Amino acid sequence: MPAVSPPAGSAPAESPADSPAGPSATDSGQPSAGSAPAGPPAPPSAGSTPAGPLLAEPTPDAASEPVLQDVDDGEPGIERVAVRDALRVAQLPDEVVVVDGHPRYHLADCPTLDGARTTALAVSVARRGGFTPCAVCGPDARLLARFRARAAERASDDRDQL
Repeated sequence: MPAVSPPAGSAPAESPADSPAGPSATDSGQPSAGSAPAGPPAPPSAGSTPAGPLLAEPTPDAASEPVLQDVDDGEPGIERVAVRDALRVAQLPDEVVVVDGHPRYHLADCPTLDGARTTALAVSVARRGGFTPCAVCGPDARLLARFRARAAERASDDRDQL
């Protein structure tokens, strides 16, 4: 399998024990001298945007329909899925495709891939690699639908054998 670079800004966080310097004195859970007390993050000021990916507001049927978002970074939006569904998708062996250096994973028929050089990966590998689902082709919703159809078929076959 070819090596695929994780999307920009998605490098796994390094724990203090894994860092070259090892754990430091500030890892005791106590604030260091001169640091501000920990508390909830301040809300963004008027006119500012939060850091990180922008997520669209959920629609009443968000679980069944991908949500497109206006993000002006040249990338398609992130498909919005329920946490339980994202966890289920992350365990599936189904293949998705990624484009090296871009943050989304797609199904092979996604229109945003027109002419792009893609690499096929298991969706579980893509998720662990920091890729997020494309809102245009809605891979998570479609893969979950396939998974549920296979499960229903297996259950029907099991009932028929009884």
